[in-house]
Amino acid sequence: MKIKVESVISEGDEARVKFSSDYGCSSAIWASGGPTCGALYDIEFEIDDDLVWGENISTTTRAGDTIAFEEGVCVIVGTVLKVEEDGCFSISLGDSVILLDVENMPENTSGLVECRASKVKLYSTNL
Repeated sequence: MKIKVESVISEGDEARVKFSSDYGCSSAIWASGGPTCGALYDIEFEIDDDLVWGENISTTTRAGDTIAFEEGVCVIVGTVLKVEEDGCFSISLGDSVILLDVENMPENTSGLVECRASKVKLYSTNL
């Protein structure tokens, strides 16, 4: 996914970036060296939160793929691509695929899901 780094904030030995994309704006930890404010990057998401169905991830009535920053967390809305029996599943967010591990995930989940996470990392794909 293509993003633009809007600002960089140092948090100890980590850098938090505020970023914008075609799907909205949010904030996450930058995990690929030093980001440059104003630069465009192709990135991948990693979500390190313990995701539990019905608590911080669920189906949604939002209109479509979305990235936002609400109540201090990154909100990602995407379309379910595949659900595995062990709770792993993938969602699409635009042309990106995000892999998630979710407790108590219903096997028949489909459509749009909303994930609310505070431990989101961005990795540059160097493309």
